Amino acid sequence: MAIPDAAFSAVPLCSCTAGRTEYTVSLLNYSYLLVVKLVQSIRKLRLSAGMQVGYFWITLTAMILLYSGIYRVALDLHRRSEEKRRKQATSLAAMAQHTVSHLGTAVVGITRTAKLDAQLIQQQQLQQQQQQQQLQQVMN
Repeated sequence: MAIPDAAFSAVPLCSCTAGRTEYTVSLLNYSYLLVVKLVQSIRKLRLSAGMQVGYFWITLTAMILLYSGIYRVALDLHRRSEEKRRKQATSLAAMAQHTVSHLGTAVVGITRTAKLDAQLIQQQQLQQQQQQQQLQQVMN
């Protein structure tokens, strides 16, 4: 913003010479110059503050929101994965328990069958021995 020539007139407060031109500054015009400089510095401060907010804080806020969203999605995926893994482990354990119980029943059944077969064989042998003894008694 250019300073108008009217600012250098009226009741002289001070005077200065620049080259061939002599400038006189009045009290009223001096306060006007101070206000102009103050407004210019305030504009610079506003611009500086606005740029600081724009370039740093808005970018920082956007990055925080973005990363928090990524974290939430990753946490949700992790929870789903853990839940799925737990379900698989539970179903695998139930399946293994079911299989082991069937195997146990089969093994017990086999051993029972083997024991029964052994008992039947022993009974048959005893019966044969008794029959042979009876035959020997009858023959004698």
